[in-house]
Amino acid sequence: MKIVSFKTLLPAIIIAFLIISCSDDNDEYDGDWPSMKWEISNHNEDAITISDNYFGISGYVIDVNYKGGELFLKCANYKVFWILSVDNYIPDNDENRTTYINDWCRLSIEDNILHCTFKTDMSGKPQEQINLTLSAGDVSQKIRINRTFGESAKTGL
Repeated sequence: MKIVSFKTLLPAIIIAFLIISCSDDNDEYDGDWPSMKWEISNHNEDAITISDNYFGISGYVIDVNYKGGELFLKCANYKVFWILSVDNYIPDNDENRTTYINDWCRLSIEDNILHCTFKTDMSGKPQEQINLTLSAGDVSQKIRINRTFGESAKTGL
């Protein structure tokens, strides 16, 4: 009778484990997350317009005219998200970095709602823009906020 040695048994166990652990079922894989869906509320349509055309890629453009106002963006399909990157902002005194401010806008996140507050009476100020990336794990959303002169473009969403 032949005795199986440890040198031959160990590779056989490893190969069997690797074959068993590989799965071919159709579970959700990393990177296969649905895109972020948004519900928009509490905005003055005369001052703030929103479109879903971010220069040919998935994202939103928010145009804010000199009248300012506020806007709530609620993520309908993710309970939590965060600001991955933002330009021209200083984090407020906030350990979790959920609030960002500059001289004409304040962005804050609570649960699944992005609250944007835009200062009023910004006439005479130069046009500016903010590029913002939000993330909820393997999925992200780009948003560009433009401060414009005069009336906002009527592009709709």
